[in-house]
Parts: sequence; C-alpha cells; structure tokens
Amino acid sequence: MPDNWEPDDVFHKKTDGVYNGVRFVQKALAEARMPPFGKHVVTSRDKGMRKVEELLRRPNMPEGIVKTQLPIIISAGRPSFLFITFSAPNVHVPKHMHPDDAITRVIMSGSITMEGVELTMGDWAYVPNCVPYAYTAGPYGATILHLYNCGGGDDDEAYDRWKIHAFPGGGLTILPGLPKSEVPLEWFSVPPVRDSPQEATAEKGKPPTES
Repeated sequence: MPDNWEPDDVFHKKTDGVYNGVRFVQKALAEARMPPFGKHVVTSRDKGMRKVEELLRRPNMPEGIVKTQLPIIISAGRPSFLFITFSAPNVHVPKHMHPDDAITRVIMSGSITMEGVELTMGDWAYVPNCVPYAYTAGPYGATILHLYNCGGGDDDEAYDRWKIHAFPGGGLTILPGLPKSEVPLEWFSVPPVRDSPQEATAEKGKPPTES
C-alpha cells in the first residue's frame, strides 16, 4: 500500500448544506434510473442495482480494497451510511482517524487483525470518532460491513483536543481525545477544517455536480 494513502471521508462533509453521502446516493439512483424506494423489499439483486453499486464505489482506495456505499440512508437528520468493503489477503490499512464518524464494523467473512485482536466472521468492532486505528486483513482476505454514524469530532479552534463522542451502552458521553498538536495530518481522511466543519467541503473526492 502506498505510504501516502489517506482515506476519503468526504461523504460526511456538507455541500450546500447537504451531506455528500446523501448526494452520492441521490445522484447514483437518478443516473441508474431507479424508481423511488417504496413499500417493498429492495435487494442488491434488483434490476439496475448493480449499476447503482458501481456508481457508489468509493474512489482512491488503496490497492487490494474495494469499498462500496450502499444506497441506504439511515435517519432524515444526521444520517448514518452503510458500506461493504472487500479486502484482498494481507492488505494493511495504516493508522488513521475519523474526526466526524464513529464506526461499527462487522466481519462478514474472512478475518482482520485490529489492536492485536483477530476478528473473524460474526465478530465486530466499534471505533469512536477521533480514535486512531489500523487493521490488517487475514490470509484469506475479508468482507466487512461498515456503519458510519456521521456524528463526532469538534473542529473548533477553541479546543486544543479532539472530542470523542462515545456511545457506551446507548448513552452519549463526551471524552477528551488526543491533543490536536500531536495528531499527524496523515491520520486524517481530509485536511481538518477547524472553523466551520459542518459546512466544509473537502478538496478531493468532490461530489458529482448536479445535472
């Protein structure tokens, strides 16, 4: 994996007041000419859904990793986004952190090693926002379901530490994170904007323009 890889988390930034992850889904469904989801079961085998998945495949992923956003948005307010990641054997994802997202990962097949613990099919891991982590896929690779809850970090310059929005047992707890001065920029998925994070738009991985 390239040493200069940085994860692309532009989906949880906003453009014109709308989360980019929401815009990605809306654009993909429209381009694939998918009807609105109604009162029926929707599956990945539905006609046209493979096209939607292709359009929602995340760009700029490291070699050996394919990550696809699912066309499902949870919550009408601060949304949560779902992803499926396919990892080739022994791929290492270097240390990084997500200021805006707490992440739940469920191992669907294969295995990964995180924090010195091997996680196999059916295991899961919860990573609070602003907590750095890394993982390595096992010898048979891994298929992982991710839930990004889009709640988290505080970029306000008034604070010298990142704020961890933890949800132990269902209740929100604000914990002091690492000092901002001690966090390498390469740990960030996008360069931190410390004055107005809710309206910031990343410079890379911009959402598609509206047609």
